[in-house]
Amino acid sequence: MAVRVQSMLSSNTASLNSWVPETEADRVAIREHLNGILATSLFNTSKRYPAFLNYVVDAALRGRAEILKERILGIEVFHRNPAYDTSSDPVVRTAACEVRKRLGQYYSEVGQEQNIRIELPPGSYIPEFHRRNPGPLAVRLDNSVASPAHGSHSASGIQTPVYPAARRAKGFRAAYRTVALALAIGIAVGLVGSRVYPRAPATAVDKFWGPLLSSPAPVLICMGELHTPQIDLKPDGSRNRFNLPVTWTGPPQPDVSYRVASLEDSFALANLAAWLRGQRKAYTIQGDSTTTLSALGRGPAVLVGAFNNDWTIRFSDQLRYHFDMDANTDQAWIVDRERPAQKLDLHVHGTAVSKTEEYSLVSRVYEPTTGQTVVALAGVAGGATGDAVEFVTNRSELEAFAKQAPAGWQNRNVQILIAVSVVDGSHGSPHVVATYVW
Repeated sequence: MAVRVQSMLSSNTASLNSWVPETEADRVAIREHLNGILATSLFNTSKRYPAFLNYVVDAALRGRAEILKERILGIEVFHRNPAYDTSSDPVVRTAACEVRKRLGQYYSEVGQEQNIRIELPPGSYIPEFHRRNPGPLAVRLDNSVASPAHGSHSASGIQTPVYPAARRAKGFRAAYRTVALALAIGIAVGLVGSRVYPRAPATAVDKFWGPLLSSPAPVLICMGELHTPQIDLKPDGSRNRFNLPVTWTGPPQPDVSYRVASLEDSFALANLAAWLRGQRKAYTIQGDSTTTLSALGRGPAVLVGAFNNDWTIRFSDQLRYHFDMDANTDQAWIVDRERPAQKLDLHVHGTAVSKTEEYSLVSRVYEPTTGQTVVALAGVAGGATGDAVEFVTNRSELEAFAKQAPAGWQNRNVQILIAVSVVDGSHGSPHVVATYVW
């Protein structure tokens, strides 16, 4: 279908002359023609595509072709944040492609004989204008468009008489009736469409992520890091065909610190980033050591990791469920402020233990210090952080939480304590252990 429309558009355009509107009459004629296009069902059932087409045509008529760039269009037409990532948010390219297709449909199905044609060339956001009868246009008092060399013409190019002033009121009444009828038909079609194709209700995942996805700013993913003053690399010859004798030894250097990410947290980060990309939400990634309070104040944030992420500890310290640790024994756990003696998921850092269950903590809180919504996804050990990421991006798991959560939870602060069964190192599906909504 797309090929047919494009070929018909090309053949029809060949009979038109390229046209640069130079007079106010030319610009008025194009705007009137554009209004006719936007009133059709190809455009009046959408908000995005009419806004895009109207903006680019208006900019071209005002001689502002230099502002018809992808980033500017994303900001001005689709209200994206000035720093948004155009590569991960193709809203402008998608809209341009759809507008181009709908213009092709319009001129192949409705406006084949019209005197004016608007095109959006592939690979460009600057519209082109064409018309059948070259020469300057004049605008009569009755709003009809005329060419001095060819008399008066209607939008279809057919010669029509000029209305005398005495009949103007009747013409206006007829125009009002036409507009009213078109509006009534549009409303009726919209009502029928909403019943035939009802909008899908928001899922628990939509509700949980709503404050972040609706923000115009990109999401900042703050990744937890480990810092060590010394790294020893001793390749195993059986696994490395080069068998390089690489060894970094010697005493730790006080001025040197190597930033290391755990494999489990890296998997969690990759899954989270892939999910945000699937939602067409722009994001940036920073390590916790390079993340500043100022950066956290520019938009919503997701903190990945617990004891390896200073911001997670700072953020959650005053919450009901938070992380705690005994520096003397290297024991770490999750604590419930209302039951401080209970140490959930007690674990000794640096010690491999066989566990049948691991806990993760999911927190989504409006942080008054930064003025932004912050989500923390973290666990005490192993792959628990990855379990938290899976929980908040998995519809079935969050739906189970939403069923027992208090009304309006999506607009309140939320903490969810989850547990995962572990068998021979393999993690099962996460399930809710406790929740707190305020």
